[in-house]
Amino acid sequence: GEMTLLYGRPTGFVAEQWQSHWLARRARAAPLPGAGNDALRCDRLGCIVKFDEGRTVAVSLDRQALSEDCRTAALVIAPLFAVKNCAAMVVDRNDLRRRGAHALWLTDAGIRIETVADSVGRRPWMGLAEQPAMRRPAGVQ
Repeated sequence: GEMTLLYGRPTGFVAEQWQSHWLARRARAAPLPGAGNDALRCDRLGCIVKFDEGRTVAVSLDRQALSEDCRTAALVIAPLFAVKNCAAMVVDRNDLRRRGAHALWLTDAGIRIETVADSVGRRPWMGLAEQPAMRRPAGVQ
């Protein structure tokens, strides 16, 4: 398959490592603001990925995008602290800090998530408090 990177160069060291790990044929940069296609659109507030089965994943880079993304997406990924009343499943700055990197799969049964904390345990830099349950709507593994 292919990989799309939201940040960095598709030929950089980190991209090459992910490409090798996931056995991707090639890596590409996310489309420039205003460009893209029906499946992937990006602007200065983030990106929206629409899958064939109708599910949408939003990457919200700014608070302005969160409200709409929470209403329309099945999953919202945000490198900031997200709102608590989001109807979508959310992976935000707090989740990343407490659970480490997240791997996400969209399956027929829903969205499956595995984190660094799940596979190798909690690290000292992952926060002092016990990890609260992630905000996952019904049907999400």
